[in-house]
Amino acid sequence: MYREEFKIFNEIGNRLNALFFQDKPPLDNVAVLLIAHSMFSGLPLVDAAEGIAGRHNTYLVCKSSSRNRAVERYLTGRGNTLLSLRKGDFMHNPGKVIRELSSIGKPILFLDHGGYGAYHMGALRDGIRLAGIVEYTLNGHQRYQRAGVMAHINYVSLAEARTKKFADYSCGRLVGEICSFVVEQFSGFGGHLRGIRQVGIIGFGRLGSNAADQMNPSEAAPQTNEA
Repeated sequence: MYREEFKIFNEIGNRLNALFFQDKPPLDNVAVLLIAHSMFSGLPLVDAAEGIAGRHNTYLVCKSSSRNRAVERYLTGRGNTLLSLRKGDFMHNPGKVIRELSSIGKPILFLDHGGYGAYHMGALRDGIRLAGIVEYTLNGHQRYQRAGVMAHINYVSLAEARTKKFADYSCGRLVGEICSFVVEQFSGFGGHLRGIRQVGIIGFGRLGSNAADQMNPSEAAPQTNEA
């Protein structure tokens, strides 16, 4: 799974370079703001962002859903600048976002992941010099569409449906793999479920069948029923 994640993020980085910046010297008149997961498999995307304006002009906002201190220490150790902004700031505190981005002192090319800029695009557009937005996820692109801001700003979507599908599948597979652990923990919680012998599974597709496979039949036998 890790190799597949690395491959997909590398593909997005390659597309970014191929569309805009391949074989061109780094720009010095803009700063790049990249919203990114704190994952080592996402480093190809960080490298692609640095190729636009150089590492000294690239600023990262790490997504709260995947905070990894080891990755963040690695990034700061190699000279990347990590901002203190989080998704909640883009959603509820645009003033903080504007103050922190304004302090950079250059127009911002916003490489967004998840439509962070769509929450208060009007305020951001008026409060900072925004060179443009590149959104590289499908759900983020849909958020920008719903906000109706694309006609008023330079906007490009690299919406990766394949990336989104892979992320959904990865989450589902993880849920399936931990089902037996969850049953074990709840069986011992307070003793009142200790004798559990049957588990009902609603939905027996790829995820439901995987959950059933992960359970130990000697501890709890999954029961299924076609609707």
